[in-house]
Amino acid sequence: MTQLTQPNTNLQGPVLYRYEREVKTSDLGPLFTDVKLVLREYPIIKETPGGYWIRVIYSKKWCSNNARKSFAYDTKEKARVNLLKRSEKEVRYNEYKLEVAKQTNFLAKQLKDEETISS
Repeated sequence: MTQLTQPNTNLQGPVLYRYEREVKTSDLGPLFTDVKLVLREYPIIKETPGGYWIRVIYSKKWCSNNARKSFAYDTKEKARVNLLKRSEKEVRYNEYKLEVAKQTNFLAKQLKDEETISS
């Protein structure tokens, strides 16, 4: 089940946005995973011509306002597009890792007496 949690509306002043996911796996195993999207709001501490300083937990973080990618964005739509790009990149990376694991598994099944096998 996938759900979306709304942002904290108690913040006052300008904020930057970032979508993040929270994953909770059930005791029943990985097939019963609950994925939740959370829209985080980070208060802007200081704005400069090049970007923003934002508050992240107990520290501050720099976010450029003109870079191709940033930690957080000035609109929810930009944050959503960034989440989509991050998740697409993660899918490509994990598909590659899955293929390597499959090939390793196949070769390991053929391995006998410390031979080295390459594909």
